Amino acid sequence: MDPNPWPRRYKVIVLVSLAVTVLVLGTKVVQFSQKIGTDMFSQHIIEVSYDIDVLGVGGGRITLPRTAATERVGLWSIESESAQGQVAEIISITDSEVERVFMATEGEFSGGDKVRLLGDVYFGDPKEALNITFETVRAISPLGINPAWYVDGDGETWVIYVHGRTGSGRGEALRFLPALKEERLPVLVISYRSDGLAPEAPAASVGWGYDEWLDIKAAVRFAESEGAKRVVLFGSDLGANAIMTYLHEAGDLTPVAGVVLEGPVLDVQATVDRAAAEFGIPGILRPFTSGLVRVRYGIDWPDVDQIDRASQFDVPILLLAGTEDPLTPMSAVEQFAAAVPDDLVTLVTFEGGLPGTLWNVDPDVYEAAVLEFITRLIAS
Repeated sequence: MDPNPWPRRYKVIVLVSLAVTVLVLGTKVVQFSQKIGTDMFSQHIIEVSYDIDVLGVGGGRITLPRTAATERVGLWSIESESAQGQVAEIISITDSEVERVFMATEGEFSGGDKVRLLGDVYFGDPKEALNITFETVRAISPLGINPAWYVDGDGETWVIYVHGRTGSGRGEALRFLPALKEERLPVLVISYRSDGLAPEAPAASVGWGYDEWLDIKAAVRFAESEGAKRVVLFGSDLGANAIMTYLHEAGDLTPVAGVVLEGPVLDVQATVDRAAAEFGIPGILRPFTSGLVRVRYGIDWPDVDQIDRASQFDVPILLLAGTEDPLTPMSAVEQFAAAVPDDLVTLVTFEGGLPGTLWNVDPDVYEAAVLEFITRLIAS
């Protein structure tokens, strides 16, 4: 019998503990890879959940429980299973309730209804939602046909709008389409790979511009074939990232007068690393985790690092940023704006804003900033 078995037992305990630790951490890395895939690398699917109780309705007002969503300033859509409406200014607020200006647009609301709030305030196509005449056109991309809405206008400078992941696809553009229409600007609202309208990408995953830029190229080519001499590219979230990569990769940018970017993810790898830290991945494993995500979703981080590539931009940029953007902190926004040469960036921030809903926070400021920027480009 071993006179002192504890050293051997100690070694066994250590080895078993290490094996368990590796197994647990490996499982956590895989779980994180799956979660980040849903959160960032797949087209965002909004789950329909009517989880807000209407406390009272009447006299052009609605009372709701106080939550982060119901106390968010601005203009928002409110929806139940059988009705739609809009909520606007906050009239009063207590520790538990929020009273807001309210208008029903379809159906009726009453106390006890279950509702949800949305950034999209108009639904359908431009004719259905806003009585704006439009034409359905098609841009031919490497993957096939990308349908688009075209709203006619004057002049040879077109606005090409590229939607993000967080709203209703092309329906995002309906919020500010009336302002563009009033200025008689030709507008093309496009679709792109894997968004439910355009053809699916081979991997059907979001590349944060890595390959979506090819659909921007197809849209610009279509606009030029229809008489556009210059274009203003306007995108939110993933759409903004696709535009930025287009500026790097397209080569000939002669037709591009400038770009409007709402809430782009400026450093995708840094965003993944921050998410890994919040998920509890130890610092020593984050490079491995980041590499696993990169390989799994087929993205080369340097190609979509817009902060590192900031010096490559050479067209005017209107950058619209929200202070509550969960993917890009304001520090990164300011770093990017400072790194782009020749004062090409005009930065407008929205307090409390989230990507894809900055218009909702302050429609007047949003539209004024966009129209002033585009007018300046046309005049130059």
